[in-house]
Amino acid sequence: MPFYYKFYAIWILTKSLSCSCSPEVKNSDFKKGKSLYDVSEIGKMPKVIDESSGLVANEDGSFWTHNDSGGAAEIYRIDTEGNLLETKAIQAKNTDWEDISKDNKGGIFLGDFGNNAQNRQDLCVYKVQNEKTEKISFQYGNQQNFDSENIAQNFDCEAFFWFKNKLYLFSKNWSKTDKGVMLYTLPDVAGNYTIYPKDSIYLKAQVTAASINPTSTEFALMTYGKLFFFGIENEEINFKKPLYCLKISKKQTEAIAYINETDVVISNEQRQLFSVKRTK
Repeated sequence: MPFYYKFYAIWILTKSLSCSCSPEVKNSDFKKGKSLYDVSEIGKMPKVIDESSGLVANEDGSFWTHNDSGGAAEIYRIDTEGNLLETKAIQAKNTDWEDISKDNKGGIFLGDFGNNAQNRQDLCVYKVQNEKTEKISFQYGNQQNFDSENIAQNFDCEAFFWFKNKLYLFSKNWSKTDKGVMLYTLPDVAGNYTIYPKDSIYLKAQVTAASINPTSTEFALMTYGKLFFFGIENEEINFKKPLYCLKISKKQTEAIAYINETDVVISNEQRQLFSVKRTK
């Protein structure tokens, strides 16, 4: 493993262990969720899934997941213990796949929008349906600077989900001073779009995954070390109803999927799977 990646992994571990929910409780009206959830390890994925970066639940209790940047253009179906059930090749390039979602018609969406250096001009989401792959391309309308050394911007994304014919994207903020996480929307059909922020919220953490529950009453954002739960009212996705912040500290956590109205499964890039169950 190159030195840079070792340093990055150590940085993430240190950050996740040292984080707390106090900043978001104070600034964004979350309640601490420590007493409401039970977190336990439930499985481990095979070595072929060595950088699980996205997770979405299927009706049969299995999950689709995929690897991070540079991985094979494949998605992997696993059970709740991490056992590999199926490998599916995707007719697309894995430049930097960061999350996965599904619609209610059998379509699968792969977010090829990882942009750590914030210099990409080929951001897209792949829509896979009936063995056909379509491309949903986009650019940030308010991005002027594509200098790879200017990393303290807010034009990186690692998290999204599908809801009612739209894709909801959440930024991974690299700024040391502006901790606003941005919410964007995209149509779920092929095309080339320019997107602008629809909402923002203060989170002192970088968002790495997102998921919406099956009844569309709650969604969750995950970071390196914390989970944030939001309520949904009137079928509107926004940050107006922050619920709970839960410290998890499970290494490099980058994928999350709801399995019912309140419970989620998360994975990290160390191949571990964890259950997060609401107990109250």
